[in-house]
Amino acid sequence: MSPSNLSRCALTAALLLWNLPAWAGWETGFRGAADSNVTRSVDGAIADTYLYGSLGYSRDVPGDRRVDWTVATTLDGALYGKVTGLDFVALSVAPGLVITPRPGWTVALSPFLQGKAAKDSDQSALAWGARLLLQQQVGPKLYLGEHYTYTDSTARNAVFSYREHALGAYAVYRWTPPLWTELGYRFARGDSFRTTDAAAATGAARSAPAQGMGMGMGMGEHHSFGGINQDVFKETVTTHEGTATAGYAWTENLTTFLGYTLTQSTGSLGTSRSHLGFAGVTLRF
Repeated sequence: MSPSNLSRCALTAALLLWNLPAWAGWETGFRGAADSNVTRSVDGAIADTYLYGSLGYSRDVPGDRRVDWTVATTLDGALYGKVTGLDFVALSVAPGLVITPRPGWTVALSPFLQGKAAKDSDQSALAWGARLLLQQQVGPKLYLGEHYTYTDSTARNAVFSYREHALGAYAVYRWTPPLWTELGYRFARGDSFRTTDAAAATGAARSAPAQGMGMGMGMGEHHSFGGINQDVFKETVTTHEGTATAGYAWTENLTTFLGYTLTQSTGSLGTSRSHLGFAGVTLRF
């Protein structure tokens, strides 16, 4: 699961706060996850587990204001059990403008800037972009949301740099005041690093030298993710992602959740799939 994917888990937490008083405060969260394909391989998936944590500060917008500003700052990171080259820590800042055309309906536009330091220094990066989020409360129990995100990330090694356009939608249903479930879908088109074995990489490079793979030279870079050697390519991919999450708010500030995400990406090298299971807790203070 990439850092951008990890950040998207925060959308549910934001929905849970709709009916709470507006405030400026801190939030911390931890989640454990198991991913069937952490290196985005098309022919030799490597499964791993990781622990993700975050600490953030945000300014919430009072519901009685039609237009207001907000800001969120987040420090987050992850530790992997086996593929330790993916370990990272990141700092993000996201100011924003929030418009409330009617009670329960929100339009939020937010640019963001993120700096990431990875254990594999080639993946350390500076990213910027913008996010548009639409939210609607439909009745007392159903919440809908749609979002668009543009990301431009420049890594130390260009094979890990990417530009991406992503569209998504989700629905949250409150079965009881504390119990909720969410279904979400995301479509993305953009650059991505991908991995494969040496024989497959050679064949792909020879058959598709003009696809901008492997530093734009049609060749893969031999890379090590924490001692796991694979050939790494950069190419344009189309990604479909579906997520199902369930959570329980024990108090106004403490929530636990668990979920599953299926991701499929297709490009010149072929198709890679990832099955991700996760469980975690968030605490506001």
